[in-house]
Amino acid sequence: MSNGNNGRVGETDEDHEADSIGLGRIPIPSVDEINRDAEFSASEISREEFDTAWAGARYPSESAR
Repeated sequence: MSNGNNGRVGETDEDHEADSIGLGRIPIPSVDEINRDAEFSASEISREEFDTAWAGARYPSESAR
């Protein structure tokens, strides 16, 4: 899942790829490794936070359109 600078959320899984994102082919670096690059600001989230964001990406509300 990607939350872009334009405020749009895109999701990708084994059956679907968004226009701007796709599944990775290499392992994901740790949060610390990602944050060493000033371009990024990564943080861990809870399962509940992920599930909420995932549901919003897959089933956006009518008000978000």
